[in-house]
Amino acid sequence: MKQKTDHHILYFRLAMVMYLLVLCLQLVFDTSFIESISLNQVLEEVPHVLLPVEFTFYLWPIIILWEAFGLFAGQRRQAFTTFDQSYSLLVAPKLVELSFYHTVYLLIWSQQLYLFTFILMVLYLRRIISFMKLISYKSSLNEPSWLLKLPIGLHTGWLISMTAHIFYSYLVSKGLNSHNGWMIALACLLILAIATGSSYLYARYGNQAIMPAVLIFQLGLLYHHYPRSSFGLRHNFFYLVIAVVFILTLAVYIRYLRYQIKQKTF
Repeated sequence: MKQKTDHHILYFRLAMVMYLLVLCLQLVFDTSFIESISLNQVLEEVPHVLLPVEFTFYLWPIIILWEAFGLFAGQRRQAFTTFDQSYSLLVAPKLVELSFYHTVYLLIWSQQLYLFTFILMVLYLRRIISFMKLISYKSSLNEPSWLLKLPIGLHTGWLISMTAHIFYSYLVSKGLNSHNGWMIALACLLILAIATGSSYLYARYGNQAIMPAVLIFQLGLLYHHYPRSSFGLRHNFFYLVIAVVFILTLAVYIRYLRYQIKQKTF
């Protein structure tokens, strides 16, 4: 028993160290403290129509801080024995894995290695969807929802958006003009795919935090493409498509949320 307990404590400590590393890297990346690994450099290197306004990327440190707080609080909730056991056995190892993916993602994306970043993001996304599925099916991990369920949902929704964004960045980095007709069509399809995929995951796993992340990504695009924007790659038709998809996504989110609230009431 002692060996098993020590093993779980090791995972918790490793998870905390990894989250501290990820948070430091994310802040360095977002604040451009080191010029060679900065968000501004990456965004200026390959600008394109599927680029949201810069402040939307600050959702990353919010997600990481929320998950780190949940990790710390999860170790302290001694009154919830079932939650503590599930957290020790299932959650801490997953959080270590996600932190590792995020660290590697920041390092290779900052070097504009878009193809490798996209491949990593697909693997990263698969792992976090699997984790979200585990949380959804394991009732002991659902309450309190703010501790684990909601931050992982927000993480998943933002990761879906970022995976599509990085895929498009890779295509543009190979010399394709994002203002070409078929590239605009591809951007529209990606926006629709993000909304559809997130709606499906919300309907299947009931994690309401997925959709706000996608809506924030869409708002970031709307800000860049609205008619009076100073964004150099602004596109009027793409703006209309984003606006329509945003309204549909918001409507689907509100409908699912109301249905979810009714289910809990009954």
